[in-house]
Amino acid sequence: MRKRWAGWWGVEATEREIGRQEVREIERGTHAGKEKKKRKEKKKKTKKKKKKKKKKKKKKKKKKKKKKKKKKKKKKKKKKKKKKKKKKKKKKKKKKKKKKKKKKKKKKKEATVTAEA
Repeated sequence: MRKRWAGWWGVEATEREIGRQEVREIERGTHAGKEKKKRKEKKKKTKKKKKKKKKKKKKKKKKKKKKKKKKKKKKKKKKKKKKKKKKKKKKKKKKKKKKKKKKKKKKKKEATVTAEA
């Protein structure tokens, strides 16, 4: 194995690192010896084309200024509509209460008929 400066982590770490480097060299086909030839033969059998990724540029959006005059007109119309709706709702509630009372009376009459028969 080749000698290399290990730094503070010791000699064993360098040996492991040199081993890793040799594996990388064999994969690239730059390693000297028989392994280089074997790797080249394998590459011929399974070759895949690499696709290049294109980087997309982000476009800056311009903020549109809102017109204040149109908003004021809409608010005035909404206030008038709300007042009309409140009056209609009160009339509807009274009708619903009357219908409920009629249904209760019918149920009581049916119960008395079944008890007699």
